[in-house]
Amino acid sequence: MQVAGLLQWMMVIGRQDITLEGHVIRIMGEGVKQVFSINLTNMNLGVIFDQETIAIRWKNVIDVAETRKPSFHTSCVPVESRSFIQLYRGCFPFCDENRDITRLIVVVAPVDSRGLHLYEYPTQ
Repeated sequence: MQVAGLLQWMMVIGRQDITLEGHVIRIMGEGVKQVFSINLTNMNLGVIFDQETIAIRWKNVIDVAETRKPSFHTSCVPVESRSFIQLYRGCFPFCDENRDITRLIVVVAPVDSRGLHLYEYPTQ
């Protein structure tokens, strides 16, 4: 596996506290930006997605942090204009020296990448 190829599909979510607003996207790989068609770097999870999407994603974030175990799912891109794109998604917890979960690494990849090159993906 080539690590450099994987980096474009990663997001790093900083976990400042246990609230929704305390979870901030610190790094968003270029592949994720293209598929989402938006750059969400430095935005907190509370302002990014609609309430239904937040409820599903938030439960997953809490489960990963509390169980300290990764999760693996398939889901749609959580942006309305891009929801036709199916993703594989893995969420991995990382702790600091005090064993507190301080970040989550999310890795996504399109289920079917055929044809993704046909679309322009402007990023903000």
